[in-house]
Amino acid sequence: MWCCGYKPSYGLISRNGVLKTSYSLDHIGVFGKTGEDVALLAKVLIKKDSYDQATVYYSTEEMLNICRKEPFLNQNLFFIKQIHGN
Repeated sequence: MWCCGYKPSYGLISRNGVLKTSYSLDHIGVFGKTGEDVALLAKVLIKKDSYDQATVYYSTEEMLNICRKEPFLNQNLFFIKQIHGN
């Protein structure tokens, strides 16, 4: 089973209600089974919040359309292990 994740730019998703560790480093991300699931959830969560001064306004209208387009690169994941020494 695969999953998809999205870490939006700082300030797009409110940190209100999250246990505060570091004002400038705390960051909210989204996980889902598909890119479309993640886009739907992000579309709901991305908004300006008066309780979190770091949040900014961002239009999410195109999120689903972009997600449904064909990728411009082949989606592969590579792990490269570099061995040092002998």
